[in-house]
Amino acid sequence: MAEQASLEEARRHLQAVSPSEPAAGGAGAGGVGRPADSPQKERLTLVIEQLPHAAYMVNHKFEVTWFNQQARLEIPGLLGEMPPHTDDRSIFRLLLDDSRGEVSENLLSMLRLNLMLAKERMSINSILAPLRGLPGSRLQLLEET
Repeated sequence: MAEQASLEEARRHLQAVSPSEPAAGGAGAGGVGRPADSPQKERLTLVIEQLPHAAYMVNHKFEVTWFNQQARLEIPGLLGEMPPHTDDRSIFRLLLDDSRGEVSENLLSMLRLNLMLAKERMSINSILAPLRGLPGSRLQLLEET
């Protein structure tokens, strides 16, 4: 019963993101075509490009591997184009890039979040390796975070 409630909650969330989908029964979220009371598990599908906000994905080394169109629009200097070299794709390098001038509070929040996650998975040397060549004032932002 709890699983059905969670499924219904997820369906409502998906409806908010993609209102063209039927809310229950019929093709449902994910287009599986089973009635809502079907005993089989329904598969939910969300197309990330349709998210109404900026989204990006990093790999195990915190290199950006993908970002949606909304990210290109909202943060053009950060996620305008995928850098050709892997070191340049470091989310930390992108956030600390000094060509944009001051680092906004939003970018500092993104830096804090990614740094918190990275510290649990990577050594500090692995985090700092792609940041070689950045000005000391930018690296100091890491220390303050």
